[in-house]
Amino acid sequence: MPAWSKAPPRSHESGARPGRVRARAVTLGFFLALAPAGCSAFGYPGGVSGPLPASPPSPDEPLPSTYVVRGVRYTTLASSEGFRDVGIASWYGEPFHGQPTASGEVYDMYALTAAHRSLPLPTCVEVRRLDEDRTVVVRVNDRGPFVFDPRGDRIIDLSYSAAMALDLVWLGTAEVEIRALDDERC
Repeated sequence: MPAWSKAPPRSHESGARPGRVRARAVTLGFFLALAPAGCSAFGYPGGVSGPLPASPPSPDEPLPSTYVVRGVRYTTLASSEGFRDVGIASWYGEPFHGQPTASGEVYDMYALTAAHRSLPLPTCVEVRRLDEDRTVVVRVNDRGPFVFDPRGDRIIDLSYSAAMALDLVWLGTAEVEIRALDDERC
């Protein structure tokens, strides 16, 4: 029989094991399917292109001193003077990008901002990651975190850029110390 009429070898005849060939094909197909979606298949970042224009809060209405989220009443502090706390920081990004914050600003995941449950809005805060001694200064302009936290130790939600500065984006959370600042460093 001529060589050109012979059927191509099956995977086990070529020396490769059938399971490995199939696994490689499935893996390659998975990554090719993700390519058009970018990283958005993993929840961040997708179609977000860059910083949003700043939108100052409305000075017409004062922010409330108490508020309710999921049936829980929270009271904001009258002042941030001397405020310090230690706990877990998390971050929030793309799903909230472009949405209004509690202060009335538009959330910009590329700005150095954060959400806190009780600090007055706005408050400048230094956030220090305890295990790597990294710091970032952020402006608290939103309320949170309100994610389910069985231990109740999440104390601040950082913007994507603030989380990048602390190198906690891929970890998701890290132990931090937060300290309110008196000056306008943010």
